[in-house]
Amino acid sequence: MPDEVVYPPAVSRFREVLETSGVFTSFATDYLQRNKVTENFEVRPALLDDFRVYLADRNIQPNTAEWSSELDFIRSRLKTEIFNQSLGVEKGDEVEAQRDPQIQRAVELITGG
Repeated sequence: MPDEVVYPPAVSRFREVLETSGVFTSFATDYLQRNKVTENFEVRPALLDDFRVYLADRNIQPNTAEWSSELDFIRSRLKTEIFNQSLGVEKGDEVEAQRDPQIQRAVELITGG
């Protein structure tokens, strides 16, 4: 039995569509054919705009509330997949760890935060 139980966040329908459609992987592949990425890469607003157009081209059209509520998730998943493909899975895992609720809680407990 764990000392601290941490439940995963609820998954919205929009998030489920994003994950099951493979759009993060395919967008990252397309992006990396035109761009070089370093460890300092960050997902900027222009990239998010490009991703939203990419989604619309694939008939995935979230409303404003769906988009806004999942923006941090989208930003993180894009960075993860771009890092996976350009810098290696270990770098992508580092990005994923930053949003993992179990890891976040463990860090809070260790640091007293």
